[in-house]
Amino acid sequence: MLELMATVGLLQRERDFGSEVEWAGKVLPCSAGALNTEKKLEAGGFAIGADVIIVIRTALLQGVARPAERQRCRYRTTPTSPWHTLDIESLTHPPGDVFLQLHCVRVG
Repeated sequence: MLELMATVGLLQRERDFGSEVEWAGKVLPCSAGALNTEKKLEAGGFAIGADVIIVIRTALLQGVARPAERQRCRYRTTPTSPWHTLDIESLTHPPGDVFLQLHCVRVG
């Protein structure tokens, strides 16, 4: 039941946001926010943090390899906005295998 509720919630967020990620040659709906352009100032200088956290339903990854750290994807905030190339810095796999969170930083 929890997996069904999570899936319904993610579907609604995908419709609300309209964000897309390109992975393994497929354009997939996702839920994420705007790209963060600020860098955190920490001791010793600026530290790179995640520019965006992208949430992808695992059901959309049928037939393709799952994303992994140190790989690249492309992301856009709306279907008409420009694509941004991102490096996947880390992933979160919540229990239930309903979705993945990609913690990404912008390339260049």
